[in-house]
Amino acid sequence: MKGRSLFYTAIILLVTGIIFILIRTSLTARGIIVAGGIAFIIVGLMNLMSMLGSRRTIRDTQERLANTTDPKEVKNLQEKSRRQGPGRSGIATLLTWFTSIGAILLGVILLVFSSSFIHWVHYIFAAVVLVCALFQFYLLAYGTRPLRLPAWFFIFPVILLGASIYLFTLNGNPDEVVINLATGISLIFFAAVLLVEGIMVGSFNRARMREAENASHSEHQAHPDASHAIEDVSATEVKN
Repeated sequence: MKGRSLFYTAIILLVTGIIFILIRTSLTARGIIVAGGIAFIIVGLMNLMSMLGSRRTIRDTQERLANTTDPKEVKNLQEKSRRQGPGRSGIATLLTWFTSIGAILLGVILLVFSSSFIHWVHYIFAAVVLVCALFQFYLLAYGTRPLRLPAWFFIFPVILLGASIYLFTLNGNPDEVVINLATGISLIFFAAVLLVEGIMVGSFNRARMREAENASHSEHQAHPDASHAIEDVSATEVKN
């Protein structure tokens, strides 16, 4: 997973959480549902666009590499392909489609049937926090590979899981201010963790890119004659 995707998602959730806290006394149940629906749709669309854009970029690079005969261009495309990596695995792609489309559908349902969910608002946002916790478990177990985040990071989804249980256990007609505070704090906490993870993933990916570039440069310096030989052969083939 790209650090940029985590970073942008974290920013949206951070702003949403801050809004929940700032207007906790004036935000009604219907307003909460509408805001949540909009946030779900935005996050789902951003995840889909990020995944599709990454796949398109990798595919374009591979097609250009297959259709290029110029040695210099081939070398540049090979370096670009190494920087891009192999792309998402089938499981990661399936999970991204599932979570993104699910988020969009849930957002649309919340907007269209907002009046039907007024008395269920704390359960809805308990489910939201639960999804955040599960997403964190996924990132730590699989989503940031080949980078392995510290094992103690698992305390973050455990905390989110506790917040979700707290929201689920609010009985009767809970105070909307309490719901807004609990949801806002949970979203800010989740966003802060995502920001840290996004920075770590981005730094790791940039380091890999630099290593690949340095390795390619060292190889070129170690075997300069081979590169010239390839160019000479290519030039001879063109003349013939």
